[in-house]
Amino acid sequence: YFAGAVGMVVMVVLAVVILIRSNILFRAKMKAEHEDNIFQQILKSNDKAQNWELLKKHSVESLVESLDYASEAYLKLTNGFMDDDLKMVRRSSSMTNNRKEYLKRLKRKEMVALRRIDLTLAMEKNTWFHVQQNCCEQFYYVLKRATEPCVEHMENNFNPMPKPYCEEFVPLRDQLDNLMSRVRRMIQSGDYSTIDMVTESGDTLRSKIQSARTTQMFRIHDEKSDLKVSLVYLNLLSESQELLAAVLKLMRASNRFQN
Repeated sequence: YFAGAVGMVVMVVLAVVILIRSNILFRAKMKAEHEDNIFQQILKSNDKAQNWELLKKHSVESLVESLDYASEAYLKLTNGFMDDDLKMVRRSSSMTNNRKEYLKRLKRKEMVALRRIDLTLAMEKNTWFHVQQNCCEQFYYVLKRATEPCVEHMENNFNPMPKPYCEEFVPLRDQLDNLMSRVRRMIQSGDYSTIDMVTESGDTLRSKIQSARTTQMFRIHDEKSDLKVSLVYLNLLSESQELLAAVLKLMRASNRFQN
């Protein structure tokens, strides 16, 4: 009887804790949405020209935030995997898991804003609006596909990433992060004068990553290599290439949307 009573008390306390936590998260979500001042201005305004300028500003802020998220999650993932730091990799995984719902809310809000500008302009910008949104979603899917095999590999205590792989990967990773920073600054400043230079740098980096992928595929066929970690590294290279493509596509779409 006593054990049963204790169990019931524990269950009640646990239920209360879960309810309180859910309430706190819900309030935080509502507060974040309420504090989106630019979107609130769009909802209150009937001036289509003003709404267009506000939407462009809102788009810039959301794209910069998406690039910040992608860069932080990517660095946490890659540093954690190379350092055999499961805790850091899980932080990256947690950032990614919480992202999908945010992107859905953002897309709904900006679609509402798009309907409050001039119809002809909205039709002209509609394609680039959706390309931008798709690129931000691609960040989420790329990082999710890159993170899950790393988490599984490390949770099973398989061999860490070999030093030669790390030495090969770090320069590629750093160049990709640097390119993401350049695109971020470009979008935030609205100055797209260096877009051709960044595109050229991106194409060069894509070739380097492809070369590393080819080298890694040859390694996999070598029976001396550790197959498990080799496959995870190959996946990391592949998803890095996909992330690069999404960043460059976002840059071009933002230029067409803003100008």
